[in-house]
Amino acid sequence: MRKSIVGLALASVLIVMFGFSLYAQESGEIQKALGENWSLFSEYHKNGEYASAAPYGWNVYRLDPARFKTLYTRLAECYYSFYKRARIGELKPGMTTDEILKTLGEPTGKQDVQYKNSKAVRWNYEAERAALYFVDNKLQGTERQDSYQNPKAYADTMVMIYDLGIKHVPERAASFWLLRGFALENYFDGRELEAIPAYEKSVELDFNGLDLYYIDRLGVLYANNIQSNPEFKSKAIALYRRAQEKYHDNPLPVQRLKALVTDPLEFVTYAEKDLANDPENVEKIWEAAIANREAELWPGAERHLTKLVRKEPKNSTYWNELGKAQQRQQKFRQAIDSYENALKFNSSLKENHLNISDCHRMLGNFTAARASALKGAQADRSWGRPYIVIADIYKAAVERCIMQTKGGDWAKLDIDDKLVYKLAQDYFARAKAIEPAITAEANQRITELSTLVPAKEDLFFYRSRIQNNKMTLQSPCYDWIGESVPVPSL
Repeated sequence: MRKSIVGLALASVLIVMFGFSLYAQESGEIQKALGENWSLFSEYHKNGEYASAAPYGWNVYRLDPARFKTLYTRLAECYYSFYKRARIGELKPGMTTDEILKTLGEPTGKQDVQYKNSKAVRWNYEAERAALYFVDNKLQGTERQDSYQNPKAYADTMVMIYDLGIKHVPERAASFWLLRGFALENYFDGRELEAIPAYEKSVELDFNGLDLYYIDRLGVLYANNIQSNPEFKSKAIALYRRAQEKYHDNPLPVQRLKALVTDPLEFVTYAEKDLANDPENVEKIWEAAIANREAELWPGAERHLTKLVRKEPKNSTYWNELGKAQQRQQKFRQAIDSYENALKFNSSLKENHLNISDCHRMLGNFTAARASALKGAQADRSWGRPYIVIADIYKAAVERCIMQTKGGDWAKLDIDDKLVYKLAQDYFARAKAIEPAITAEANQRITELSTLVPAKEDLFFYRSRIQNNKMTLQSPCYDWIGESVPVPSL
């Protein structure tokens, strides 16, 4: 009995070892075939021999569909080339460039420039150039590509390849959804609406990785189909608002938004309605805050931004926008706190020093206002704006003095008031010396004060107060200034 058990065990081990040997042999053969097919596929593809490359690409897919991450984009390029050649048969002599591109399923006009600059479709553009070469030859009767006769079949195959990529290379699914949407929009007739969910999935998976061109493609599809689906309008608005935040230096999102909505209050309606469906969604709270801001509905903007800073207390952008909303409502003390929090988490926000200065000035805290402006000057020594702000502080000081000590009677403007205006002029001059770009503005502000500064007669009358071409301020209104005022020689 014992021998039987031992024999059975030995037999089992031998069977397992034999099976493993067969598996290893088979696996080695598969790997060898995989390498050979990938090598041939890559070489033919690299040389633009797509008809030769495609069969090897499909062999790679059958042997191991997840091994090579670029298999599906490259294989799709092969069928893209076939598609283009098939569409060439539809071209006619005398077509314009835009007509040719439209027939070939490519963007036209100004869109084409942005299309060519998109890294994600550079291979598309290179294939387009090759296709146009064939176009030129065909129209001259020197090239015939009669074997490429079914563009729809090639486009269908491309879409199928993108679906396989989504399945087998999930980490690159966003780009495959994107290419799927582009193919459905451009390579078929009447399938634009099918492109929308593909584009939406790409946006969902990787909005930050998308070129503005593709974001705009989805937005344009929304806009063109609002009549059949009114919900597309709110989707387009939300999409372009996100694009506006990401591409703040590009005017396109703003242009699209203006075409969609002419009344800022409509933005608010859409944003608030969207937020009501998901009230704790940070992104939707932010969109509602910005919609209220652009409509100058400051209480609404403040309400949403307050919620955001509670959710993300270290987000300098939220604190900064909250400060602006509070400042516009003349909640200057709260605005100062918000601006200071923004600076705490992002010290590069140099403009906040001036925002804080403005708030202090409006509160009549001139010493604190000047100190904040000087912090802005220290943050960027090539920045002239802080000195314009200081000049405005001195102007405000004169206005307060006239109102509080002279009953608002500007006829009682005295030598000290005029000297402070002269000091403001000096700061305007300093601003343009530091930052020449603001010279025109500074000169205008200097001119505005030209009738309010001391005349020669004033200086002659008070010549006893002039020492080393400077005059000291004597009015209690200006004790806090602590500066002597340079005056011209008599």
